[in-house]
Amino acid sequence: MKILIALTNTTYRNYLAYRLESLHHSVTLLNNGKEVIDSLKKDKYDSILIEDRLEYINGLQILYHIKKGYKTIKNSTKIFIGTSIDNKRKISNAIELGIDGYFIFPIETKEIINRIIN
Repeated sequence: MKILIALTNTTYRNYLAYRLESLHHSVTLLNNGKEVIDSLKKDKYDSILIEDRLEYINGLQILYHIKKGYKTIKNSTKIFIGTSIDNKRKISNAIELGIDGYFIFPIETKEIINRIIN
């Protein structure tokens, strides 16, 4: 699988990538929302995990861009959003925009991996 990960916690992001790569997945790590948008314009991913608090363009804004229709987003692409707070309004908005799931941090890496690759 080709997986895009954009999380603000670099230690957690790198560990998650390490675990996914050890399972033979290709992982792209990005630092902020602008990088995510730029990457989505040119690359295709099987799964996308973004955080709601990314710099420049936050996770919900990225979902709005995706909803507009990037040709690189396949119908089978799974999209997940992570948040550090249980904000029902944000989660509800993300669900309306068509995410496949969400995570409230902190969360076990194993659970994220299982949901992203299954």
